[in-house]
Amino acid sequence: MARNGRSPLGRAALFVLAGATIAIAAWQAGRTTERRAVRGVEGARPAVSPSAPDADSRIAPPPPADELGPAAPETTEQRPAGEEREATFVLPVREVEERPTAVPYRAPEARPADTPARCLALQGHPSSVSAYGRGGEVVQLVVRAQNGCGTNFGGASFRVTAIGSNGREVASAFGRFSDAIPAGGSAETLVVIPTKPSMTLTYRAEAN
Repeated sequence: MARNGRSPLGRAALFVLAGATIAIAAWQAGRTTERRAVRGVEGARPAVSPSAPDADSRIAPPPPADELGPAAPETTEQRPAGEEREATFVLPVREVEERPTAVPYRAPEARPADTPARCLALQGHPSSVSAYGRGGEVVQLVVRAQNGCGTNFGGASFRVTAIGSNGREVASAFGRFSDAIPAGGSAETLVVIPTKPSMTLTYRAEAN
């Protein structure tokens, strides 16, 4: 019979349970210690600036002066950085013709007076009506006057001539307009030339 009222199996179970509890406690303690150690290492690590270059990428110091080649000669003129150079452009310039600013004075020309001889343009052509005079057949002309001036002419007289094929005058006559010839207007009248009608004759009329 077991002592203290406990069987051997019960005591063995208690030993196993106690060992498991101790093992779990030791495992948790180890995990806690490991976490603290990792945190300490991270806290002691120096912060690295993202812009700071690594030690391997740092620029090596320049070599001593005695190891370099001969120095380049210094230039006498040195332009500061960013200075702009001036450029000169030559553009062709057209010569401008000088014009007088004032118009020279001109005296008004003396305007000739309006006269029938200067203002009236006359034309004569035979009439289709046959005419007879004291000496026989005559030529009846229709004389038309065109006034090219601004003056009215009343009772203007004229002279008509019949010219042969050789350019000589064959006959002539005088006439007068019974009606006034208005400015810019026209008028007609009849006149008889004492000559025989002919197809070779031409007629000319002029104002007096």
